[in-house]
Amino acid sequence: MKITKIICIISILFLSPLSNASFIYDESVDGDMGAAAGASPVWELTVGTNSIIGNLTQGDIDDFRVIASNGLEITGGTFEALFNGSGFGFYNSSGIPVVGGGIFQGTIAEDTLVEIDSFSSGLFRTDRDSADSDITYRYDFHVVDPNAVPSPSNFAFLLIAATGLTVRKVLKKSSQH
Repeated sequence: MKITKIICIISILFLSPLSNASFIYDESVDGDMGAAAGASPVWELTVGTNSIIGNLTQGDIDDFRVIASNGLEITGGTFEALFNGSGFGFYNSSGIPVVGGGIFQGTIAEDTLVEIDSFSSGLFRTDRDSADSDITYRYDFHVVDPNAVPSPSNFAFLLIAATGLTVRKVLKKSSQH
C-alpha cells in the first residue's frame, strides 16, 4: 500500500499545472494600444495561452492584430468583457468565427463571455461606443505546435503512471493469494 501512495504523490507532483502563459499584454501596465495610440500593434503568438487585457475609457477604441508564429496553430480562445454600466460597446474581428457558428462580433451591454473558434490570423477591435463607464476586457488565445513531441516531464509522468498501475496490479494479485 505504501508504494501505491508514493507513486500517487509523485504522479500528482508531475500533474501539478504550471502556468503556460507565453504572451501577455496588459494595457494598464504596457500602455494604450489601438486606434487612439496610433498604428494597431501586430503580435506574433507563441505556444501556450496568449492573453491581451485592456480597458476601454471614454472615446477609446482598441485595435490589434494577432498571427501564429511559423508552424503554430491558434486553436481558439475566449473573449471576456466586464461592464456594469448602461449604454453599450462593441467587439468584432476580421472574419474570425465563434463557437457555434457566426462571425466574432457583438454588443457589450453587460458582462460578456464568447468562445472563439480556431483561426490563423486576425484583426480584433473593441470599442466603448456609448457605454457610460469603462469596459474591462480580456482576450485569451490558445496556441499549439502540432509537430511538438512530448516534453520529458510528460514522458516521465506516463512512465510513472504505467509503473504505478503495474505495481498496483501485482500487489492486488499477491494479496489475493
